[in-house]
Amino acid sequence: MTIFRPKGFTLVELLVAISVLAILVVIMTRIIGMVSDTWRAGRARADKFSQARMVFGMLDRDVQSMVLRRDLAAFRDKSGSNACAFYTQRPGGEGDRRFSLVEYRLDNPTTRPSLVRADYGMDYATLSPTRVPSLGNTNALPDLEHAEARSLSDGIVGFAWQFVDGSGIPRDNFQFDHADPS
Repeated sequence: MTIFRPKGFTLVELLVAISVLAILVVIMTRIIGMVSDTWRAGRARADKFSQARMVFGMLDRDVQSMVLRRDLAAFRDKSGSNACAFYTQRPGGEGDRRFSLVEYRLDNPTTRPSLVRADYGMDYATLSPTRVPSLGNTNALPDLEHAEARSLSDGIVGFAWQFVDGSGIPRDNFQFDHADPS
């Protein structure tokens, strides 16, 4: 009669199994790390695209409600230099219509660039009884120092306006002949 003895694992077999398991764990950890890095990068990219859509929407809304008149400054800063600053007119009821002085600028362009939007709103109700705002002239936007600035997006490497004249030629500054709009 033979006695059956269960055979156990040898020390070499256990070490090989543990080594294979350790290698599989390292490979899985690296794969999970790469997947999570890719997920984070994709999410950051989607957040940046969403932020860019918001900024472009705000720019679009401001440019569409821009007030361009001969007696109002447009695209000037408080010293009269070319800038991305202009007046906008918000639609609304008689009591709550607003003028806003809006400026877009790039802050800290060399260290940590950030696109900033400054806004200074004026209610018609708080203006003079004749309801005529004192908005400056074509040489300056005097109330920019009162504008409340808010950072819209970090990491902007450049920001500039470019205008296209009636003949389709791009220009760096805004030129409009009020006497001959054609």
